Amino acid sequence: MAELPAPTTLSPGKLKLIYVAGGLTHEVGSNFGATVDVTDVATIRTEAIALAAAVGPLMPNTCIINSWKITDPSGVTLYEEVFASPVTGSKAGLGDDTQSDSSSMALTGKGQPEVGLKQGQTKFTIFPNYYNPNTWNVPRQPIAAFTGWAALQTLLNTSTVIGCDFFGSPASWRSYVDTQINAHFQKRYGI
Repeated sequence: MAELPAPTTLSPGKLKLIYVAGGLTHEVGSNFGATVDVTDVATIRTEAIALAAAVGPLMPNTCIINSWKITDPSGVTLYEEVFASPVTGSKAGLGDDTQSDSSSMALTGKGQPEVGLKQGQTKFTIFPNYYNPNTWNVPRQPIAAFTGWAALQTLLNTSTVIGCDFFGSPASWRSYVDTQINAHFQKRYGI
């Protein structure tokens, strides 16, 4: 089967948040647009603050977003900075939430390049330090099932800095959340 040609652009890297969930350190990030200048720290700092503000409400107060960084496409850190005010998770929990080191939640998206060019897939995955056996019984749920996720989707869909695929094409982020108990972390740390 013939493939569409890839865009001639590539994302110059990612904006990543660094956070502690329970006792584990995690990173979550999103690709920059193809035209983003990764040396423009002031603009990227503003985006990092906005992204942390959108992610904080998705996690309970056992999670703290401490810092952010800029990486190149291979994951090498180009710049890293601690937040002046760390963002503590503020998710209003349900009474039956269970603490978990291996649970993850994700939004997925697909690049929207010019017509006739290949679309890249993209994903934004957090380890929220909890799961809920009653609401996680179906692994893919409408975004409305989880408070705050629509705001993150909106940020990723409308940002002029992040929310892109590997090629640096702005992505269209889907309106569902994938929930999972991550096997690698479960094997190491239990549920």
